[in-house]
Amino acid sequence: MDSIARPAFNVMLHGYYEAAFGPTILTVNDYLRKQGIDPEMAAAHAGIVSGFHCSFGGDGLFRFDPDGEPCLVFEVLDEDAATVIDLCAFAVAAPERFGTAMGNAPALGLANITNAASWAFGTVMPIHRTPLGWLRDGGRGVVILDHRHAPAALGRALGKILAEDEAHALSLRGTLCRPPVDPANIIFKSSARRAA
Repeated sequence: MDSIARPAFNVMLHGYYEAAFGPTILTVNDYLRKQGIDPEMAAAHAGIVSGFHCSFGGDGLFRFDPDGEPCLVFEVLDEDAATVIDLCAFAVAAPERFGTAMGNAPALGLANITNAASWAFGTVMPIHRTPLGWLRDGGRGVVILDHRHAPAALGRALGKILAEDEAHALSLRGTLCRPPVDPANIIFKSSARRAA
């Protein structure tokens, strides 16, 4: 993140932390458990998780909006799995609708891209369609947040990337496959068995 955007990000993040510890629109732990997600596991990968009303623009961003829809909002961590670089929100009623607050993050799970454990013992790193899917999988793998900058991040992957299904793999190949991402490295479950 450049030094010009840092002050605005810090103000936004400070406001988020203040509001996250006040009354929220969602009992987060109950929601997470209903989705099959351990709240402690979610916190380990997504930091502070809270519920807010948000609206989404067509630009991949969300904004806090009292007239918006109920959303789960959480921190996006950098490659060190500790530094907060953005916030991510997804609509509770439609988890496929998601975005970031500032546009600073190419993906959720950045630390997994260059972590050798993501590929240890023949494992393939999953790429999820939604943040909810990523949280359900215990923060394994990644979710693309910004297709413009994801190829640079995913180009450093240490092995193959596992899409959710064939349609997802085709979509990813269409949007990601330019150097340094090799289309042959994006596989889906039926091809994953053959590749192993």
